[in-house]
Amino acid sequence: MQHHETIKIQWIKDTKFNDTLINLRIAVLMKEKDRTIVNLLSKMMGDRLENTPSKEAMTSRLDHLYGFKVRSSTYVLGKYQILDLQGYGISEQFVDEPLLEKQIGMLVDMLTQPLLTEELLNEAKKKLVIQHQRLQENHSRQAVQNALSLAGHGQIFSLSSMGDVRDLDSIDLTQVKAFHQKLVKEHPKVLTVVGNVEPFSLTEMLKDLKSTDLESSYQTTRIPQKRIEETHSGSQTELILLYEVDIE
Repeated sequence: MQHHETIKIQWIKDTKFNDTLINLRIAVLMKEKDRTIVNLLSKMMGDRLENTPSKEAMTSRLDHLYGFKVRSSTYVLGKYQILDLQGYGISEQFVDEPLLEKQIGMLVDMLTQPLLTEELLNEAKKKLVIQHQRLQENHSRQAVQNALSLAGHGQIFSLSSMGDVRDLDSIDLTQVKAFHQKLVKEHPKVLTVVGNVEPFSLTEMLKDLKSTDLESSYQTTRIPQKRIEETHSGSQTELILLYEVDIE
């Protein structure tokens, strides 16, 4: 493992792979409103960038990286919400150019140069609303989320990594831009590169990124004994049992 200041870089070499998988992960402490802003930024980072400000330009750039595929998502790890920027494409061994450097550069640009405008923020809000509507239509997933919210009231595990649509009206572009700068300059980051790869220096590429140390993600939970029944419009009954378990 290499370190760029406090940014951890993991090179995982395996010659059997014909493709390269790259993840740039940022850890953010789970908080009520912050988790919604992280979701909005995730959607904006995967859309358009300052140096590729249109969907056509984004498609062209990815095509020039031999069909490089990128995505941005969030998930929960203990007390952290993880913003995961992922790229997947062919190995550099099959081309006569520094493809891996350009692939990593694409993910770094997604983090450092997302196109943050009122128009794209509104689009991201609409996408988040639709995502929550789809969750509500999936009674099984909704039952699990409701159970966690009720059992973990006041605790981190009750919070969904999808954020809360009730926060959207109070989130403006100024807040999103300020939070984005904190992502770039403060929060813990790990870059992982997996494939038939050879490590090389990323000092210049990562010069604008800063990081802080990652604390233990373990979070003690307490689940009170109770039974709760809810009704929904579906024809199938969902039974969710939650248990408090120690980790040693």
